Amino acid sequence: MALWLVRAGKLGEHETKFLDDGRIYLTWKNLTQNLSNLSEKKDLYELLNNTFPDKRLAQIRNWGGQIWSIANEMKIGDWIALPSKTSSVIHFGEVTSDYVNMPQAEEPYYHYRSVKWFDKNIPKAVFDQDIINSFRALSTICQIKRNDAENRIRQLAQNNWTIPQTQETQISQNSQKETTIPNHSTITKPIDTSDVVELGKAQIITFISQNFANDELKILVDAILKAQSYSTIITPIPEKEGVDILAQNSNEKLCVQIQNNIQNINRLSLYQLMGAMQNFNAQKGLLVSWNEVTIQVSDEIPNQAFNLEIWDKNTLVDKLIECYNELSDDIKTQIPLKRSWSLSLVS
Repeated sequence: MALWLVRAGKLGEHETKFLDDGRIYLTWKNLTQNLSNLSEKKDLYELLNNTFPDKRLAQIRNWGGQIWSIANEMKIGDWIALPSKTSSVIHFGEVTSDYVNMPQAEEPYYHYRSVKWFDKNIPKAVFDQDIINSFRALSTICQIKRNDAENRIRQLAQNNWTIPQTQETQISQNSQKETTIPNHSTITKPIDTSDVVELGKAQIITFISQNFANDELKILVDAILKAQSYSTIITPIPEKEGVDILAQNSNEKLCVQIQNNIQNINRLSLYQLMGAMQNFNAQKGLLVSWNEVTIQVSDEIPNQAFNLEIWDKNTLVDKLIECYNELSDDIKTQIPLKRSWSLSLVS
């Protein structure tokens, strides 16, 4: 068996589809041909060169190696690690099908393998630094082999993603921290400052996801904007105007659209918000979603860089932390946070 790292787009724009569909897809546009008909890698290189004639040979070979993996090298029973782009977590699944080609599917989801996602939202702080470094590989698809990573991850999964306390760690109690992760058991391991920050953020994201859906999320965004010195009005019928909150400060008027936990930020949402900005003569728009942007919206963002801002769940938590002291007591009661200080030594 093998462990494969798979990414769901540069911005994580395919992450929700991967998880909801129970599949991993190749996400190269215009690549519709059945790859199982290719007997050798050189045939794949030739296909890619014809499909993407503007790409250099080195790029074609790089893509070819990754595409060949999902089409020919993965096996049923292999494990998939899918790092999230929107929070510091990893999703894990097991390959349950051979390669499948669907030439009539929506672009770019022409090729896939079925996956059973058996554990989602595992914080990166669970893993040792060498494994985290492997998760940072630049490839879209690659096998993780170094440092016995596969066996170590399988052992973690068998132990419910906890690290057993060995004799060595018991001796070094003073250098350890004990941390509880929502929906998981207690983890005891030496962690550095970056681990603490990632773990804390993952806890906040999980808490908000469980307690702030739909109207509650709207109230939270409204509170953050007020803490940022905006005067706000929550609109009573947002679907009619394409805007949930109108906000204004001394410099600008802001239209805010908020999507619930199910939806991704799609192009229709973007156009609705831009229309609302015109209707209300707003200088800026803010699109908030607990999920990811679709690839179509990510293509549109550069064109609207000066008058449009997008908050996903990661950004929303960053904004919450930044202005936490200025939030109302009611919100602080609902989201009780405590500042954590760590010693930072310069060697």
